[in-house]
Amino acid sequence: MTYASKAEIEDRFGDEALLFAADRDADGALDLEAVEKAIADSSAEIDTYVSQRYSVPLSTVPEILVKLGCTMAMYELRFSHDVLTDEWRRRYEDAIALLKRIADGSVNLGLAVPATGSKTIEITANTRRMTRDNLGVL
Repeated sequence: MTYASKAEIEDRFGDEALLFAADRDADGALDLEAVEKAIADSSAEIDTYVSQRYSVPLSTVPEILVKLGCTMAMYELRFSHDVLTDEWRRRYEDAIALLKRIADGSVNLGLAVPATGSKTIEITANTRRMTRDNLGVL
């Protein structure tokens, strides 16, 4: 499952920004393989955090994860193409910080969290052999 698509990245950041980050051979054309790889990498990274709290793949994808997927994919593209700026590094670090909060449960995606098991403790033991009755103690 991916959390972003080429079209969603273009909608959020514009065609020119995506071309700038993903034109690997400077021929003025988008390198679709690089875009797909960046989307796959960012989605896998998101899964590592989200899976701490939710079962993946998710049945529905919250819009915030689409936003994080787009941001992280653009970071991957810019990083691997040596056009990374402090702004994109900050955006990526902010995305990771939010994912950490999702993983630890301080931010809720509004999805059902699977049960992790019962919190009660059950103890079983053998029948008592020595009691007041069979020892003749008052």
